[in-house]
Amino acid sequence: MKLTGLFLLLMLRTCEGTRVAESRDDNSVYDLFELIRDPSKNQGVTQVKGDDPYSPAYKILNPDLIPPVPESA
Repeated sequence: MKLTGLFLLLMLRTCEGTRVAESRDDNSVYDLFELIRDPSKNQGVTQVKGDDPYSPAYKILNPDLIPPVPESA
């Protein structure tokens, strides 16, 4: 029983360390409208003021109105 608990504790610490490392490295930003090749803003989305004043931020009102991203993107 103690061996199982020790194993689970080690697995938890290993997984947590990996997750933290992944989140630090990924600073990717994707333009949704560029990916779906739709220059106009859709009815399901409105532009809002985000944390970064130099980057646009959008509020998704109805995700069903946004077309899917093409396979080639």
